[in-house]
Amino acid sequence: MIKKIIYFLNLFHRSFAEYKLHILVLTILGILSGLFGGIGVSALIPAFSLAIGDGGVGEDFVSKNIQSFFGVFGIDLTVASVLLFIVLLFLLKAATTILFSYVSARITSEYEEKTRSRLFENVLRARWPYLLTQKLGHLEKILMTNVGRSTAMLSQIGYAIMAAANLIVYMSVAVTISFFITALTFVFGGALFFLFLRPFASRVRMLSAETELIQRQVSHYINENILGLKTIQASGAGNTITEGGARYFRDLRNLNIRSNILSIFSSMLMEPIGIIFISVVFAFSYYVSPNFSIASLAAVIYLIRQIFSYLEQFYTHLLGFNDKAPYVEVLLQHQKEALEQKEENNGLNKFVFEKEFSFENIDFSYNENSRVLNDISFTVKKGEFAGFIGPSGVGKTTIVDLVLRLFVPLSGKISLDGKDVLTISMEEWRKNIGYVSQDIFLMNDTVLNNIKFYDKSITSEKAEEAARMANIYDFIMELPDKFLTVVGERGLLLSGGQRQRLIIARVLAREPKLLILDEATSALDNESEVKIQKVIENLKGKITVIVVAHRLSTLTNSDIIFSLRDGKIAESGSPQELLKDKDSYFYKVYNIRK
Repeated sequence: MIKKIIYFLNLFHRSFAEYKLHILVLTILGILSGLFGGIGVSALIPAFSLAIGDGGVGEDFVSKNIQSFFGVFGIDLTVASVLLFIVLLFLLKAATTILFSYVSARITSEYEEKTRSRLFENVLRARWPYLLTQKLGHLEKILMTNVGRSTAMLSQIGYAIMAAANLIVYMSVAVTISFFITALTFVFGGALFFLFLRPFASRVRMLSAETELIQRQVSHYINENILGLKTIQASGAGNTITEGGARYFRDLRNLNIRSNILSIFSSMLMEPIGIIFISVVFAFSYYVSPNFSIASLAAVIYLIRQIFSYLEQFYTHLLGFNDKAPYVEVLLQHQKEALEQKEENNGLNKFVFEKEFSFENIDFSYNENSRVLNDISFTVKKGEFAGFIGPSGVGKTTIVDLVLRLFVPLSGKISLDGKDVLTISMEEWRKNIGYVSQDIFLMNDTVLNNIKFYDKSITSEKAEEAARMANIYDFIMELPDKFLTVVGERGLLLSGGQRQRLIIARVLAREPKLLILDEATSALDNESEVKIQKVIENLKGKITVIVVAHRLSTLTNSDIIFSLRDGKIAESGSPQELLKDKDSYFYKVYNIRK
């Protein structure tokens, strides 16, 4: 039990430490609410005593102090004045509870917003190697479900404080009326919790951990297969995938049923046990107690009923903590990893490209077992059109990723005009590097917004000029709504060549100093490839262009070609020079493809 308390205190501290002052305010409001309610219930004793005319107002501590309180203000102790006092106390209790709920709602809403924004930002700023390991759909699941459950836990902390404060106050008031009955209630309630209810909490937590894991797996499964819907339908794999989804959903259903049964069974157990206990107390007081007082008994019975009610509420919140703890643990782990994997940016210099860009003795590997690049060195001069060729797996895309600074080389230096690129601000670097890949990312939005792509500095005029440079302006003007035409999910309303040229327009609108095309034409038809070749030719001399290509026709007009083999530069030269060398890789592949 102590270990579990320590565990939850540690979990609360890691999750909600910045809200400790807010939680203190909730604690104070909870205590005030309990005090108003407890004193209000105790005031029923003098009210009943005066009503039945037994000549007293009660001998308990609270009743005596109520009588003294009335005497200080010179108010006669009558049924009407006591009832008015009780109404006032419960109005104050209601007002305090409303204020408590408002403060709790503000805290939880602020926490939810901040946590989602912070986690989303940290993930987007994380290192690329870390992002490569993340499963599709997991971030969405954690942002929406886990943060939501964590927020619910924070809310439950507040209401658990309210229940605990009321429980303590009501028990304190009950002690002043009948110590014996209150002590019996406390012992009985404690035994009920430890013997019958505590095992339920552990079981609920285990079921919740299983549910959280399956929910993440389901999120990944759905997102992964939605992206491949076309392939799934074309291959007739829909039934198999549907069966896989059904198994996940069946497991979730069974877990939810078991969890709900445990929660309902344990909460429903409290009410009949409470009524039985109250009946026993009533019988004992009526038949055994020599100092039987209907007024005191009525107040004690009400207090006991409230004590059991708040015990039930507190236990419900405890079950809630156990249910939500696995979600919070995964959220905290994801937050920690994202922070630890933050992309480093120690560069302070501006991006200045006047002469050349070069790799100097670069080594790189993704793991200890294999070296992808070995002592690679090359230079691309400003305004040149450079091509990289070679068989699959020789490191062409790795070079691109290093240029984009998604990875850091193991050794060697990547330099711009002789200056190490790591000394250049990452924001400056990314702003001046244009990147077009084979994988096309278009939003389900207008042509214009896809070209602007979250960059508010790009005007409509600049977007139109970029479209002209990308050789797609005429096509856009033929669309129903021209630049305001929605391109569909992932640009599916456009052909492959149109999508690729739209991506190039997006990149050119940012006026990059260095443009990288990584297999940008490999999935296109010949006509589309020719159009993109014209785009590249028009950029020649204006922008430094690096092209990775399998289609050698894309590189026939390049200034220099670097051929890779076994992670090294095997040969380099202009297309004309390499075609003269019958032993060159470029010559062999070029003639095979002819």
